[in-house]
Amino acid sequence: AVVSTQSTGDKAFEKDERRIDLGCIRNVDCSIIQILDKSDNVAFYRFEGSAWHKQDIEGSLFVFSRSVSPFYGFVILNRRSLSDNVIELLLKGLEFQRSGLYLLYKTKQQTSLDVGIRSIWFENEGACVRISNLLNRCVT
Repeated sequence: AVVSTQSTGDKAFEKDERRIDLGCIRNVDCSIIQILDKSDNVAFYRFEGSAWHKQDIEGSLFVFSRSVSPFYGFVILNRRSLSDNVIELLLKGLEFQRSGLYLLYKTKQQTSLDVGIRSIWFENEGACVRISNLLNRCVT
C-alpha cells in the first residue's frame, strides 16, 4: 500500500501547530494542559449601559482544560495587543447562549469588578455552534 506523504506532512504540521498553540496559551495560564478546540478568528464585545460595544480584542479563541480547579476555560489571544487577552475560567452555572454568529454569556465571578454580559463574534456559524456546545458541556 502506498501512503500519501501529503497527509503525513499535514498531520505533522497540525501536531506542530497544536504544540505551538499550547505553548502560547500556557503563557497566559501555566495550569493549562490541553486545547480542546479553537476558532481562528473571533472578536470580543461587552454590553455596557444599553448597548453592545466592540472591544479592541480580536484573535484566536482556545477552549482548554486545566490541571487545577476550575478545570476548563477559554482564552482569546488578542492579535491587536500582546497583553490584552480575554481569559474566562468556566465556573458552574455559567451559561452560554448562541445567536447567529454570536455567543453570549454573563460573567459569574463574584470577586471580579468586571462582572457583566459579554459576547464573542465568530467568523463562521459552524465554529460558533461547535464552541458553544463544547463550553456548555464543560460547565455542567
